[in-house]
Amino acid sequence: MTGFEIAFSVCVLLITAVVLQYLRHLIRSSGSDPIDDPERVKRFLENAPYHRLREHGTKAPGNEKT
Repeated sequence: MTGFEIAFSVCVLLITAVVLQYLRHLIRSSGSDPIDDPERVKRFLENAPYHRLREHGTKAPGNEKT
């Protein structure tokens, strides 16, 4: 084997290991429940850009008559 073939094989092996670790992370974290933070939801509802919803014709929460 030439030096290029050895370097190529090592790079392919390292890339495969990184991809496998990433897939393992995805599999372990994909089934977990999202964090339920009531304070964060409250802040989002207070600061949500409802004017942008109106631009698209969508009704904003609390303003169903508009």
